[in-house]
Amino acid sequence: MQFPQLAGIPTPLSIVVLIHFFFASNALITNFDWMPSYAFTHIAVILFGLWASREKKGLEPVIAYVAAVLISILTDIIQLGVYFDDTQFVADHEVGTKYRDTWRYSAAYPLTTLAVSTSSGLL
Repeated sequence: MQFPQLAGIPTPLSIVVLIHFFFASNALITNFDWMPSYAFTHIAVILFGLWASREKKGLEPVIAYVAAVLISILTDIIQLGVYFDDTQFVADHEVGTKYRDTWRYSAAYPLTTLAVSTSSGLL
C-alpha cells in the first residue's frame, strides 16, 4: 500500500531556513550600519538553504549549505567580537530610550543566531 505524497508539508531544512531568515531579519533592523558583513553572510546562508531545500536530486546543495553555516558561525564570532559594544554605541550617538531599546532588541539576535546556527548545522 502506497501512501499519498504530502505536498504542503515543509521539509525540516526549509523550517531551519525560515528560522535563519527570522533571526537575520530581526538582527538587521538597526544593525546594518555597524555590521554590514553580517547581512551579506546571512543572506548567503539563506540563499544556500533555499537552494538546498528546493534541490532534491543532489547532495552538493546540502554540502554548500552546511559549509555556509559553518563559515557564518566563524564570521559571527569574529564580527561580534569586533563590532559589539553597546556602551560605546549609546555614548557615541546619544539616542533616546526608544531607539536604544530597538537597538538592544536587534543586537540580541546575532547572539541568538550564533547559538541556533550551531545546532542547525547538525540537522
